[in-house]
Amino acid sequence: MQRRAFLKKVALSNLLIAFGGGFSCNQALARIPGTVTWGGVYPLGNKNSLPHVTGALSLATDEGITFNNLMLSELREINWSIASVDLRTGLKRKLTRYGLVMAFAYERVLTDLYSPKLDATQFDLRLIAYTILYDVEDRKVIAAFANRYRFFDSRPGDTTSNDLASLYFDLMINDDGALNLPKQAAKDISDFPFALKYRGKTFKVTNITGSKFAEEGASALGMGLMPYYDDIGFVATCAFSEKLLSPVIPYEKTRALTTDLIGEMKILATDGEGPLNTSLPLPEPEVAISIFHDGWDFKEKSLSEQRTQVTLATSFTISFTDQESGTLLYKQGFFGQQDFVEIDSIGYKISRGARIYRMHEALLDRALLSIADPATRGALFDGINVKNESEHTFLQAVEEDWDHFTAQNETIYSLLPRAFGE
Repeated sequence: MQRRAFLKKVALSNLLIAFGGGFSCNQALARIPGTVTWGGVYPLGNKNSLPHVTGALSLATDEGITFNNLMLSELREINWSIASVDLRTGLKRKLTRYGLVMAFAYERVLTDLYSPKLDATQFDLRLIAYTILYDVEDRKVIAAFANRYRFFDSRPGDTTSNDLASLYFDLMINDDGALNLPKQAAKDISDFPFALKYRGKTFKVTNITGSKFAEEGASALGMGLMPYYDDIGFVATCAFSEKLLSPVIPYEKTRALTTDLIGEMKILATDGEGPLNTSLPLPEPEVAISIFHDGWDFKEKSLSEQRTQVTLATSFTISFTDQESGTLLYKQGFFGQQDFVEIDSIGYKISRGARIYRMHEALLDRALLSIADPATRGALFDGINVKNESEHTFLQAVEEDWDHFTAQNETIYSLLPRAFGE
């Protein structure tokens, strides 16, 4: 399916329904004066919103080692003299003015798939965490940076009914050459350009919506649309911060069931007492990021009695709006297509909801990276092809005017928060 054909279908469907600058980050310049106290790692939310992570953080190895223990060990290996913060651990009784914590805000089990032919269960998991620098005396969040951690694993046998908290714990502390989360997280924290004050604007993902076509597509798959929009809100927030190495105001869930991220940030330091354990107001965004989903479509073609060729097409629009003036600073559409084969007889079939998620994740990563990286911008404008043994993915910006595309990306780039003195 070609991009134009899909977009035309979306437009027609919605019509029928309706009638019936630049800078570089130098973290040495952003150095926080004095020492910063490490407050630990905690789940941002309740057990219902983060069941597996909450469970994993309460577990320990046979030797009694927890995830927080491993994080402390890795943080103590960092040379903080060349980072933007002088981070100190173990200062429960002698608290400094500034605190730093890592809060897991989001988890997602994308794939929990057993293959009888392989007699193995494949997992594709996501974690998103905010690293939050805050001022204990002035009671404010100074900066929050987001990072996403992906886990791909295969376990022998059918383990789909096993305790996923244990699986998350095993993967989070992994040291077999795959992702070692404590080591990677410690490095990420030391690389963040923390500063007491930033030039530029504050950014926040404020609105995730979609067309009637998207609603119908979700209904056909049995997807809950509002929870999925929350998924994309977290992914977009993380992609913005991670790809642009920029502080971001944490995403607030659209559902009224949670009050964990409604205008304030709960800080749960591991000592459980003292000024590091508090709630702080979140700042108001100066630039709002919104995403409008056009929808998605699956086309099937039988290759044999067992094999089905499937083509997924989807698109969405990202907008940046100045909150004070109401000026639309950026509005760009992005299209993705993926061809893959499903084999029902051997259980070789990733859920279509997971397919959509991964497609939107890949598009958001490249779209937001394009703001800062001209090479990615050019590739996305021309169209990016990604091929492997099981699927072929095509990603492209909808915009056909290169100068307009470049100008809007550079506008946002010029507004990104960066430390005074750069």
